[in-house]
Amino acid sequence: VGGGGGGGGRKKKKKKRKNMISRLARPAARLAASRPPLHQQQRRTIVDQMNSVESKIDATRAVHNAGGVTQGAANPTYLKQPGDAAVFLGGMGLITFACIKLGGGYWNMAHGTGKLE
Repeated sequence: VGGGGGGGGRKKKKKKRKNMISRLARPAARLAASRPPLHQQQRRTIVDQMNSVESKIDATRAVHNAGGVTQGAANPTYLKQPGDAAVFLGGMGLITFACIKLGGGYWNMAHGTGKLE
């Protein structure tokens, strides 16, 4: 009638282990809560800094919306801010340089020239 043989011992062992962890965790938590923090908490945060900056969205939007919705190719939006033309020309210069180097490499591979000896 007793039937369950070894199953009862395992349950007691788990319960005993859980009880042992609880016995160790409670004093450790109390000790950690009673000690002062190792570092002083910073009063300024990144979020405070981001929220205190004046918004430039309306001024930027006014520049971009000055021509209405039919701006066309003569006045693209990526060239409206000061300094945009220099960035655009620099980017186009890099792309041109890369294409020339790539074309030269293909030419050398096709003709078998420019090999390292």
